[in-house]
Amino acid sequence: MFTFIKLPHRLFIPKKEEESYIKIIKDDKVVFVLDYIINNYSPSKETVNFTLEDMILECDFKPSAKKDAINDQFKEILVGLKKLEIIECDFELNDIKPKTMYRLTLKLPMENDFIQLFNTEKETILNSNIKEINNKKLLICFCYLKSRMYRRKKGEDLGKTGGRPEICFPSFKTITYDLGRSEEHTSELQSPVRS
Repeated sequence: MFTFIKLPHRLFIPKKEEESYIKIIKDDKVVFVLDYIINNYSPSKETVNFTLEDMILECDFKPSAKKDAINDQFKEILVGLKKLEIIECDFELNDIKPKTMYRLTLKLPMENDFIQLFNTEKETILNSNIKEINNKKLLICFCYLKSRMYRRKKGEDLGKTGGRPEICFPSFKTITYDLGRSEEHTSELQSPVRS
């Protein structure tokens, strides 16, 4: 397992005239699915071996084979990633069985357009004990803000540039639009974080 993973900016924010992956797939669990895929990626073979059940459990959800439950939701996310040409496979994703091992190829185009999600950041947020907050939703918002963050260039002389801070100021409207959420949900996340 890596100490950090690279997640594409486009997962959270639109790029030019194209929507974010979260909005296209219409399920923010895509963040956890991509985290799983990237963490289990074998660079030498450019593949990921997985079972649907392991993917769901590692993403901290409970498998359920009921119609439109979590198993079907994860299958739909994988179908969406295939349509976006992020993954390739030679089997029908809607027909995968929970305990059968499958292999897919990761074709995630990132170049220099990504954020680093450190395992310490992820674990701190997911293990938080704030009762009023959904830790998974908080992690998604954290990654979104991280993707919006201004970053100084490597080797930038802080004396010459004035040490511009690494910050971002998206409005609630922008956040809710980019993540496909309601304003009530975004403001729910804000209040416990401030206290």
